[in-house]
Amino acid sequence: MLDRALVTREARAGHYHPVAYLVGRLALDALLLRALPATLFTLVLYPLAGLKTDAANVATLALVLGTFGATVGALAVCMAGLVDTP
Repeated sequence: MLDRALVTREARAGHYHPVAYLVGRLALDALLLRALPATLFTLVLYPLAGLKTDAANVATLALVLGTFGATVGALAVCMAGLVDTP
């Protein structure tokens, strides 16, 4: 609730457009909370799983996990924005 009230107040004051806030929040969420853990997960557990260790396969798994995590995070942020909280 505090975040929504703050964004509404600052957007009405003309500090930024709500779309700019949404893009910034989604980028931060995608990079720090989704892509970084997926990359670390891949780097640590990929060799332990005994999978093919060439760079293309490792990068593909990291990209798939990061993209999936970012998509789920974006959907969660959008759903939270649609729900009216008391």
